[in-house]
Amino acid sequence: MIINKRKKIIILLTGLIVIGLFGYFIYRVVLFPQFKQPPQQKFQPNETITKKIQLEIKEKIVSPALSSDGKALYYFTQGNKPGIYKYNLLNRQSELFFSVSDIGNISWSPDRKSAIFMVVQYPERFKIIKSPFYLPDAIELEQTYWFFNLENQKLLKLNRFVDTYIWTANNRIIFRSFNYEADPAEDMFYEFDPATMQSVRIAKNPEGGNIEFIYADDKDIFYLPIYSESAQSQIMRLDRQNSQAQPFVSDNLSDALASPLGNQFLATAYNGQNNSSSLMIVDKNTKSLKQFDFPSTLINMVAWSQDEKSLFVSDPNERGGDQFYQIDVDSQKITEIKYQAPESEFNQSQNLFLSLNNTALFFLSSGQLFRMDLN
Repeated sequence: MIINKRKKIIILLTGLIVIGLFGYFIYRVVLFPQFKQPPQQKFQPNETITKKIQLEIKEKIVSPALSSDGKALYYFTQGNKPGIYKYNLLNRQSELFFSVSDIGNISWSPDRKSAIFMVVQYPERFKIIKSPFYLPDAIELEQTYWFFNLENQKLLKLNRFVDTYIWTANNRIIFRSFNYEADPAEDMFYEFDPATMQSVRIAKNPEGGNIEFIYADDKDIFYLPIYSESAQSQIMRLDRQNSQAQPFVSDNLSDALASPLGNQFLATAYNGQNNSSSLMIVDKNTKSLKQFDFPSTLINMVAWSQDEKSLFVSDPNERGGDQFYQIDVDSQKITEIKYQAPESEFNQSQNLFLSLNNTALFFLSSGQLFRMDLN
């Protein structure tokens, strides 16, 4: 009798496991295949070239950006003397430009005359945030955003909570700020003007939730609603005159990146029919879409050329290292760039950007700055 009961229990548990696995298969594959991790597409580059890579800055840095004249770089380091540094590309010398520590990534204005960065402060008495949904409790940190003018080295603390932000084409800052504890709750878009050092309310957040800014100017604000980490959404266009938001294109996209002049948006497109994702470009003026036979990658591993004619991509290979590619926007020609470098392999190369004359590609790998000569 005891053996029969054990057999029945084992059969019952086995049946429950089988039913659970079958239900999980139906949920992930049949009902919601978009939550699957798309397989990497196999593609063949049109040609292969070899370029030289050299170490540019040895110490670990964050947020490198070209100066407005292209002759220098600005960056932040938390080394022996934390601060914002200016690096001369001709003599390869760095000088401390502004002493500051404990800051997050810096975002530079298009004209490189100012920047915005986050300061994380650890309060003397930690406030424990009780988390719902059985998640671990968190420590509430004091996060503030600061505006920094490089010309007069003036600092200003933004007087509102900043959730996400973007620089406009005319060197202003659009940011989202919300206060759900207010009555009524607030979720707004603001614009900070460096000339007046004031923030002005633009419009109510049409989504009432998380968004990702793509591009902004005096007329429009383009953004992507973020419903979850894996879901995609339509690019939205907010008309600043009437504060109305409408879908800009019908396709569902994610992780968009505007070109240097703001004429095109690079995004990731998911194809449910073959369960794959690829890079796509949306023309801001014509709304036309161009899909590339190239697997999707993280947006911070892609760089536009200054003339908007090429894309440079760092793509992890199967061995864990990085491969580099150049994609011609018009012809969609893909060129694999093999390299001669002091390192055998680069890993998670990111923060890619090009020199003003498109003769050098800069990128961070393991916190160090490297330069690929494209001539």
